[in-house]
Order: sequence, then C-alpha cells, then structure tokens
Amino acid sequence: MDRYFKRNFVFAANRYEEWQGGYCINQGYINCVITAEFSGDLMRVFLSDVEELRILKNFEFEMDGSMILADRIQYVHNTSDFNPSIPIVCHLFFSNGTIDYVRFAMTNPDRIIEFYGKLEKLDQQNSHHEECKKTLDTAQSIMNELKSYGMLSLDPLMERAVKLYNDNSNVSNLDQAKFIVEALKLFVKCNKLDLEEHENHTSAYRPKILMYIALCNYKINNIDRAYKIAQKALDAINEAISDSPLIGIPRSYYGEETINNLISVIENKYSNSINRDSNYYEIDENIIDTTFLDKLSTSNNSRVNDISKEFIKALIDAISKIQNEFTKIGKRNGDSALAIKNNQMLEMYKIALYFAWEKYNYGCHSDFWKEGDSMFEYMMFEMQPAEIINDLIISLKESSPFRMIERNGLITNGLITIYEDLIKKLHSGKIQI
Repeated sequence: MDRYFKRNFVFAANRYEEWQGGYCINQGYINCVITAEFSGDLMRVFLSDVEELRILKNFEFEMDGSMILADRIQYVHNTSDFNPSIPIVCHLFFSNGTIDYVRFAMTNPDRIIEFYGKLEKLDQQNSHHEECKKTLDTAQSIMNELKSYGMLSLDPLMERAVKLYNDNSNVSNLDQAKFIVEALKLFVKCNKLDLEEHENHTSAYRPKILMYIALCNYKINNIDRAYKIAQKALDAINEAISDSPLIGIPRSYYGEETINNLISVIENKYSNSINRDSNYYEIDENIIDTTFLDKLSTSNNSRVNDISKEFIKALIDAISKIQNEFTKIGKRNGDSALAIKNNQMLEMYKIALYFAWEKYNYGCHSDFWKEGDSMFEYMMFEMQPAEIINDLIISLKESSPFRMIERNGLITNGLITIYEDLIKKLHSGKIQI
C-alpha cells in the first residue's frame, strides 16, 4: 500500500453500494471515473458522474490525519461544517496489489458510498486545474445551506467565512473583491452569534472574528474602519484572556501578530486615511461599507456608458495621497529629489484622468489644478492622448507602479478600466480631441 500513498490515480468504477446504519440502502451499476490529484497539502478528488447519489462531484482532503492503516489508506477532511454531501473520509482498499474499491464517508447522518472497479492510471499529471476553482456562493446562500442541515452555528459558519476569505484574499480582480464582501457578511454574522452566545464575557472567538472583519475592510479599501476594528480586536484579546478559565494561552492564538501587522501597515502607509476625530471604540464593526467597491463596480459596468465622475475623482484622490506620502518620506529621509521624480511619474496617470474628467463632460481638467500649477504637461498630453494612454495601459499591465503601494490592485484595475474606455471612445469617435 505504501506505493499508492499520496500518489495521483484514476479509478474507473462500474458498480456502487451505499450504506447507512449498517444496511445497504442503495446499489447498482455506474460509469464513474474517480480522479485523485495531489497539490501541496491537498488531495483533490473529481467524480465524472454520480447519477442520483448524494455526493459532490469534486471535493478535497487535507493531509493532516491522512495515513496508511493496517488494511487501507485513509485520507481525512477535518471540518466542523458537516455538509451531508461532502465526504469527510476517503478509504482506499486493496486486493492483489492494486486498488480494489474506493469508499467515501459522509456524516449528518453517517453514510458511506463504495465504488467498485479497477485502477486505470497511477501518477498521472494533474489536469483539473480549472475545475478546482469552485463556484463561490454568496453569504446568504451559505447560511441557507448550513441552516438546511442544522449547522447554522458559530463553528461551521466561521470555517466557511475563513475559507472564503483565504480563497480570495489576494483580491486580484473585482470578483474576488466581491467575495471578500460576502466573507465580511459571514464574519459579521459570526460576530452577532458570538455576542448572543457569550453575553456576559468575551469568548476566545471574538478577537479573531474582529481580526477578520478588520482584514476584510482593509481588502475593500475601508482603511479607517479596518484600523479601528483592529484596535478593538486588540482590546478583545485582553478581555478574552481575562475571562478565560484557562491559563497560559499565548496571545498569538488570538491572532495578535496579524492584528499588529495590519495596524502597522495602515499607520506607516495609509495614515492619511485614518480619521483622527473619532475613537475606535465608537465604531460599529457590524456595518458593511461597500462605497469604494460600488464605485469600482460602476466603472467596470460602464463600457457603453461613461465612467462615473465619483470613480474618476476617487482615483485622482488616491494617487494624490500616494504623492503626498512620497513627499513626506522624501523630507524625512532627506531625499526630496527622489520624491519629486516619483511624483512626476505618477502625475501622468492623473493627467489622463483629468482628460477623462473633461471628455466625459464632468467639468474642466483645470478643476484639479492649484494656482501656479503648470499647464505644459497637460498640453503635451493633448497632442497625442491615444498614444500616451496606450503606453500607460501597457505599463499598468506589465509592471504597475502602484503594485507595491496599493491595496489589492484597486488603483491599477481602476485606471486600466478608465483608460481602455477612453481608447475605445477615441477610436470610435465618441470622444473628439
């Protein structure tokens, strides 16, 4: 059996048996190809056809708890979300030196399905990369699903929320940002459930719930909210330790390192986004603010209609804040020349936005100028806007200057959306130079 452990395989099943409570409740013939592929610490399983059987067609097992037993190989999915259709155990049974049948065990209630057939391949290359990308549900559909099998409680809900966040935390596109909002909704629900269950004391869960609420807000550009909720999370750690009957639990267990890192990043990079006029204990962590994301969604949906004026202004303001930070850093480090060079480079991205502002009939490009600002660069831009905008698009796609300083690609993606819309309208004649 050792030679089969943690190795890819393809098993062609031609018969199945379904068991529950010690009785075979269903059996028959089936044409199902079971493909197992290992990637990192996961085994991904794909079933080609399950007919009417109550089992998902693709699912995963972690390597923790997986082992070779006396008569079988065992893979385990550790979960507190006892979805009756998701296998929590996979067993490979052997006969004559090869896989004889594959068993999947579900729970809620306890049930097993055994697939009988023959081994077709061993050590085949992974080929299901795209299929591994599961369709992510909304927060409401996840809660409805958990409720349908009696598991709408803190543990499984938190597990789903964390997975949804982790799967999308790099926020490389608008869809992932939307899923971060869905994760935020789940964490807010967790927060409410936790407060209901622990009215008189702070649970061990609360610091981490607040930590994830802060992280989600950070990912969708709610910097002030993220900063203040993270501070509330630090307070919650102290309260949880004080209220806990256990002694000696390290503060890292509650997520202190992650919380402190988030606070440090915001203080060092985005201090201008912090509202110093309000205190962190006044903020309601259960409010879900999607203002910036709504603006981004509006712009992405406006390939035919004009980009919204609010979105253009939001990007101009965002770039201006970065330029202000460069100026402060230059003065602090005694290297103003470098700061001026960086700010001049970023200014061209703003000039293209001024152009969009005027061509979309939201005002004049000079609306954003201060007394004494030079018009020379804008005049040079107007001589060949299409060529310059195309160059800006290429620079953003190949090596965005905002990559290391923006949050989750929001500035880069927003600029590309506006610039590509400008190019389209310039070429179609809808915008006249």
